[in-house]
Amino acid sequence: MRDAQVRHFPILVKALAALAVVACAVVVHAARLVFAPPAPCEGPSDYALVPSGDPGHRTRHAVALYRAGRAATVVISGAGYGGDSAEVLAALARSLEPELPIVVETEARSTADNVTHTCARLPENARVAIVSDPAHVARVYLTARKLCPNWDACTAPTPTPSPLFVRLREALRLVGYQVTGRASWGIRP
Repeated sequence: MRDAQVRHFPILVKALAALAVVACAVVVHAARLVFAPPAPCEGPSDYALVPSGDPGHRTRHAVALYRAGRAATVVISGAGYGGDSAEVLAALARSLEPELPIVVETEARSTADNVTHTCARLPENARVAIVSDPAHVARVYLTARKLCPNWDACTAPTPTPSPLFVRLREALRLVGYQVTGRASWGIRP
């Protein structure tokens, strides 16, 4: 029995090493996307999607896109936690721009929910600018590519910097979304 264990040990080590290399490659791929958000918006969009998790800077950025003619309508999504609900953020957006065309989605409790619930409310082939923090925007974008393939999605990250630990956390979350089939593995579906 001991000889069989010893004989199989090198195979086990090689298999674990190969698995570690693949895992590192996947995390590096995700980190690359998180540090350089994919598909920046060029030109105007039909909608600017603001997912939950926003203390206000995403909403302000979406309103700025509207004012600049880069988004026709702002969509704010999320049930919210501690003041970042879609209803609270919609009130903030309206205080900044009273005539703002806005869609409010109040059921989402995760990034995947933000995309899924919003996808059901917007027309197919809509041009959607994803408005989020620089670290989060890649996960929202790749989730949209997977769950709403008919959208013409692009990214419009906020100018707010994302600390290194936040970017690394988002890279791991992106891998989790990709492994569970909630996000695309690449820029194109």
